[in-house]
Amino acid sequence: MNRVTNEKIYSEISTIKREMGIMRSLVIGMLGRDEEGEYNPVFVRKILRAAKEKPTHTFNGCGSLLEAIKKVK
Repeated sequence: MNRVTNEKIYSEISTIKREMGIMRSLVIGMLGRDEEGEYNPVFVRKILRAAKEKPTHTFNGCGSLLEAIKKVK
């Protein structure tokens, strides 16, 4: 193959790669949506931060959980 043909093929491959990246981003964006809607990013960060914290209570069944809830009110 000559140089012009190689450059043309390289250009076309580059264009295809760019288009595939855009299409992949679109598909991921569509599949990543929740049926209930989008989540508030601040809420997500807050919940993820709380999940990393050390637990302050230990519940031993539904009775102890109910008692803890009653104390909060």
